[in-house]
Amino acid sequence: MGRIAKTGWLLALAFGLGAAGCGKKSDTSTGPGPDTRVADLTAAGWKAFETNDLATAASKFNEAKKIDGTNPQVLLGVGWIALVTPPRTGASRDLVTAQGSLSLAVPALTDANDKAGARIGQAYAEFALGRTNDPNQTYRTIISLVSAALAAQPTFVFKHRSAVDATDAHYLWAQASFALGDFPAAAAQLDLVEPGRTHSPTSATALLADLTRLQTAI
Repeated sequence: MGRIAKTGWLLALAFGLGAAGCGKKSDTSTGPGPDTRVADLTAAGWKAFETNDLATAASKFNEAKKIDGTNPQVLLGVGWIALVTPPRTGASRDLVTAQGSLSLAVPALTDANDKAGARIGQAYAEFALGRTNDPNQTYRTIISLVSAALAAQPTFVFKHRSAVDATDAHYLWAQASFALGDFPAAAAQLDLVEPGRTHSPTSATALLADLTRLQTAI
């Protein structure tokens, strides 16, 4: 896939609840409960996300967040929207939101594909954010995230965005390994990105050339 745009922002959306009406001998009328409302909003959010209607997806996920900001599907949706939505005029990049939401989603998610998607999304955010005080810890965190995702889903394809798959995870692993100076590990991951092609486990120059070439090729 083309590299994911690692930027985004959250929309502040108002949320209103319909009041129940009552009268003498009349039935009380209520709308759907909060759990049903959150489920409906997240389902609509993912439907829009999968068709690349990111504005609608952001609206649905953020409305759901107003009701239940700890729901793992809400956290997953908010995180991925923050990660992939291109920046607009006056909108700041919100990688912190992506990293924070996805890191909270990982332990709460039960679906293996969603959990792997959260880990790989968090890895993208970690890579873009970095840690100026300890960059090596960033790369170790990325390797931990993608290796866990691939251990659970070796042939991972994100069900909400099929362009995000195991190849991207291996590429991220290769980038992080290269940054740590672990050239054999970087080469091993690139061998999985490009089966049938051998990548040098000793030449930093050759590995960097391969990483640069593959950045727009996968």
